[in-house]
Amino acid sequence: MYLEEEMEQLYKIINKRLYNNDLPVPYFRMHNARYRKKGWNIQYKQNKVCQIDINQKSLDNDKNIVLEMLHQMVHIYCWKQNKKDTSRGGQYHNKIFRDIANEKGLVVDYNKNSGYQVIDISTSLMEEILSEMSIEKILDNIKKCVDYEQLDYKSVQYYCPICKKKIYAAPGSNIICGYCMVNFIQMSCNK
Repeated sequence: MYLEEEMEQLYKIINKRLYNNDLPVPYFRMHNARYRKKGWNIQYKQNKVCQIDINQKSLDNDKNIVLEMLHQMVHIYCWKQNKKDTSRGGQYHNKIFRDIANEKGLVVDYNKNSGYQVIDISTSLMEEILSEMSIEKILDNIKKCVDYEQLDYKSVQYYCPICKKKIYAAPGSNIICGYCMVNFIQMSCNK
């Protein structure tokens, strides 16, 4: 089991429930505690492909994991619909973000410095998501994959998703397999 795969499974279940599988599935990249961003960050690529970078320290409880996933999915929805939901270099969430987040069951509050911020999930949405049997297993697997005591280790193992070649490198490295020409994926746990 790999952390990136578990995050993708969680994304797909929520995508099916809230977006009728209309959202593109992003790439997930995990980072250790030294990653400059403290939580989750989204990067948009060409051809409607995006990547979600996640600091593993933010994966500390079920509600945070689901809340952040839903938050990023609002951004992906807006991006796919060509709606500008942020300004100030992506730091300020505007009314478009607020309206869609509210529509999807998120609770938002206004802050003059950063705009509308997701602060909670409606109880009904959280219950609906957790009613999916596989979600609890996925959330448990995500937390099992993160060794919260060892987030500052010096090197980690990566694997090529095609040829299964394994290497060791610094956490958060962006390495391409020379044989298959695809990115190596960080192995986040040995379970």
